Amino acid sequence: MPSHASPALRWLRALAIASVAVSTGVIAHVSADGLLPGPRGITVLVVLCTALTAIFLGRRASTLRVVTLVVAGQAFIHSGLAAMAGHRGDPVSVPTPHPAIVPMGTGPRTGSYFDQWSQAQPNGAAGPAVPAWMVHTAVDIAAHPAMAVAHVLAAVAVGLWLSVGERALWAVLALTAALAVRLVRALAGLSVPPAIPVLRLRRSLMQPRISRTLQHSPGVSRRGPPLLLAAH
Repeated sequence: MPSHASPALRWLRALAIASVAVSTGVIAHVSADGLLPGPRGITVLVVLCTALTAIFLGRRASTLRVVTLVVAGQAFIHSGLAAMAGHRGDPVSVPTPHPAIVPMGTGPRTGSYFDQWSQAQPNGAAGPAVPAWMVHTAVDIAAHPAMAVAHVLAAVAVGLWLSVGERALWAVLALTAALAVRLVRALAGLSVPPAIPVLRLRRSLMQPRISRTLQHSPGVSRRGPPLLLAAH
């Protein structure tokens, strides 16, 4: 049974799994009050998901691999949509005015440069802010853990369904290859002319045998021409 996939078969299978992952990811994102980006954003996510999925489909995929690809693909699409479009009710980032630069005094400096920089930041922010979509995802999972588990179980069920199709596809390919081999052998047998059997005569049939009684007859006492010829 063949196990390695051709480039065309690899990309077709990757596109099928990516399409399912995108569909389930969009449904999960919209059900969590998510917003959708434009067609270009959806196209970029589909292309990225297909390319990443094709890396793991160079040969026949097991059930565990198909399920993992579907679950990971759905999480990737959900996260990508949240990062690109966000959710309803997310805080809108408003640019804060840059604080005025206060000239440093000529006296002795106290503390490090990082301490002075952090004190000059608005609201005392000393590090990068966490993206709103990450905060929304964490809060949503913490507030509705049963819904998150339901999404994962649904993705697992879809992956199991796709794994059945994966096994059926490879079974059909194996059957087709076996039938093709039999057909080629049958055509090759028809093109070769049948062998003509060669009759080999036994040496005993080609050369007549002389009876031993004639070869060694005790009644023959004279050798030579017949008496009638000798009289003449």
